[in-house]
Amino acid sequence: LALLYGDGDYMETAKMLSLCGYDTRGTIMLPILGIIGGMNAIPEEAKAVTWQDGKGEIVNKAVPDTVFGVWMFAEGLPERYTIASVIELYRENFEWLLLQNGGKIEGDNYYIPKKALKTFDAVTVPDGNFESGSMQNFKTIGNTADAKITDFAYWGEHAAAVQTSGYTDNGIFTTVSGLKKGSTYRVSAYMLAENNTMARLFARAPGSASMQAVGVLYQPEFVKRELVFVAVAETMEIGMLVPAQKAFGTAIIDEIELVRIEEYAVNGVTSVKITSEPAITNRYDGKLDISITGKADGEVWLKVYFANITGGIVDAAVTVNGDDFRTVPFYKTGAAVVTDASDCVYIPVVLDENVNTVTLVFDDAALYVSEIQLATVKDRLIIK
Repeated sequence: LALLYGDGDYMETAKMLSLCGYDTRGTIMLPILGIIGGMNAIPEEAKAVTWQDGKGEIVNKAVPDTVFGVWMFAEGLPERYTIASVIELYRENFEWLLLQNGGKIEGDNYYIPKKALKTFDAVTVPDGNFESGSMQNFKTIGNTADAKITDFAYWGEHAAAVQTSGYTDNGIFTTVSGLKKGSTYRVSAYMLAENNTMARLFARAPGSASMQAVGVLYQPEFVKRELVFVAVAETMEIGMLVPAQKAFGTAIIDEIELVRIEEYAVNGVTSVKITSEPAITNRYDGKLDISITGKADGEVWLKVYFANITGGIVDAAVTVNGDDFRTVPFYKTGAAVVTDASDCVYIPVVLDENVNTVTLVFDDAALYVSEIQLATVKDRLIIK
């Protein structure tokens, strides 16, 4: 709205964004004005103070004893670097991507190849956003009275809520058809679970007692969960299960989506194994070392199947062949061993050594890790 009513004026747009309340994250929209109008869209005051004819610098220095959030500091970068150098880096990255995707560069001109519009290979989930305001496309598990429509939705007007029970599993599910048996799919949904409640997003063959599932535990705000599963039949059931448990709360699910993806083994890699010794079966305290034999072409995904019963999100610092990479969060699952659990995180890694070492450090916390795989994952796009 600020971009619309600011009518291209930089300072007026910045004022509207800043007055929106909560914080000023909206100001990240201001570069759009630069994209539209170039340097002419930027006020002379900003050019003089910030740009400084290309000599303006970003100060990247930690401030001791400063309250978190007051300053921005990027570890591993110089204390000072010019804005012009950042622009040059963006230019180099764009040109690399352009050439990788069939474009070309001639002098000052970029040629971007024209391609047909593609979209996800999606499978229709009947009323997956519950905006019909009813459960007509869903069946219940357990006590029918414990499943109902709620107006506490992630998006839109409605979502589905399931109450816990101390003596029976409750839940809801819908049936999706037209799947390709043996193919890989990703079902996603926005979920919450209050009052120490545990819920699971699942997929299963119709009427089967076994399922593939990922969990959400005591999450009072909506989070997105994704379950990657292999279709064992052309028709599958997907939904939310709230197992029998001592907690008496409610789990909510909204915006269920299903797409077909492509997941492959990584060529050139001969083994992936955990080299750390577990404290007890599958439990690793503070650190997890992984050895990967073989080089991979480009970036690939390390899939870590885990359970986190700590009651809080565990942040693991990742190093690849000794280089700091990033911090990866392991969400709360609530159970150390769950049959057919598919909770996993995907960690992008570059494997350029004959023997590669990936280390996850989570200090005083503990994680259960049942399996580690290496894969390349692609969204399967189709031309409309």
